[in-house]
Amino acid sequence: MPRSASITAQTRAEKPAGPARDRSTRGARPFSCIIGGVLSLLLLGCASSRIKVKLSAPSHDAAWSQARRDQANTAFVRGPAQIPDGLLWEAKTDGEVRAELTADRGVIVAASWDGRLYFFAAQTGKRIHREEFKGPPTSVVFAGDSLAFVITGKKGSFFLWDIQRQSKLGERFIASAAAPPLRLPDGWLIQTLSGDLFKLNADGETAWSRRFAVPLLAEPAYRDGRVFLVTGGKKVTCLDADSGTVIWDHSSAGAHAGAPAVDVMVYFGSLDSNFYALSVETGEMQWFFHTGGQVFTSPAIDRERVYFGANDGFFYALDKQTGRLVWKLAAGLVHNSSPAVWGSTVIFGTSDGRLLVVDTAAGKIIREFRTRGSIYSPPIIYENKIYVTDTKRRLYCFGSTGETP
Repeated sequence: MPRSASITAQTRAEKPAGPARDRSTRGARPFSCIIGGVLSLLLLGCASSRIKVKLSAPSHDAAWSQARRDQANTAFVRGPAQIPDGLLWEAKTDGEVRAELTADRGVIVAASWDGRLYFFAAQTGKRIHREEFKGPPTSVVFAGDSLAFVITGKKGSFFLWDIQRQSKLGERFIASAAAPPLRLPDGWLIQTLSGDLFKLNADGETAWSRRFAVPLLAEPAYRDGRVFLVTGGKKVTCLDADSGTVIWDHSSAGAHAGAPAVDVMVYFGSLDSNFYALSVETGEMQWFFHTGGQVFTSPAIDRERVYFGANDGFFYALDKQTGRLVWKLAAGLVHNSSPAVWGSTVIFGTSDGRLLVVDTAAGKIIREFRTRGSIYSPPIIYENKIYVTDTKRRLYCFGSTGETP
């Protein structure tokens, strides 16, 4: 779905003829009925509703509006990068944030373990609002003036949420989930810890569902009508996004914890200490690279290379086509912060509280910043600034100090 599409396209209350729902959603009220009723209430009260979160201009290419930035999980922002020289602002949340931040419309959204969503002004770091739920939310996905996210826990829910009025547009009860929803051109893809994968149409009804024998943990990827899924059961699966039909399966020696990145190949790390590249068409292995430690992070890719950290203390850059080592950087300790690429720089955090900005060509550190705690969440880039959280419940914005608010 184009970025400019209205959220009403996702919340239309028309009743489809669609197929039966899967077991993970049996007994739930129709999503379209819930949305229709809530929208009616909003229309009655919209004249007197106070706008809590002011949004800037519509989405554009610089937005980081979903986890790993885009549907293919590239975590890539076009350059040239504006190398930060200092801390612009620091904000605090009441609970730890390890989920990936998202940013759009001038707003930073942080999903916390304390069951709250926190809204900050991207320019100043001012806390605009916080909203509490019955369980921890995943990273959010911006959809027009609304957000989509999943509440995790034993009883999960898929939410569509009005950003400005902080009100629920719709809710769909699901089994426990860990990853944020994936926005498809015609709906949403949701996966659960119990191994269920299902697609919701734009009207909220289940289009198809599949059951896997293992938990589904990492975010799936989407490209050219296909969904790419890694599992804890040592498999990578490619499905047709329209029908849910399996196109191919690939089995590897280890389980997978990080989301795959996709362009000409499918790239992902494994707990068997290897990093793999598969053909997007057939699932056949194109190459693999052995590291000295387990790979928990998701990779980032640009036009030439793929970047990731391993628990051997090194950060790696490989040639995308061949898997040849271009460089590796001794960054120390374990790597749980997935990288982001901004032009000719790659950015990632370390467990000893450093945020590193590294030149992608030479593998040399350009900038190093210290935070108060360990960095486990991935950094994001938005409006020429870098945002990241740490384990001390802090959110940081790094950029040009000439822009300090």
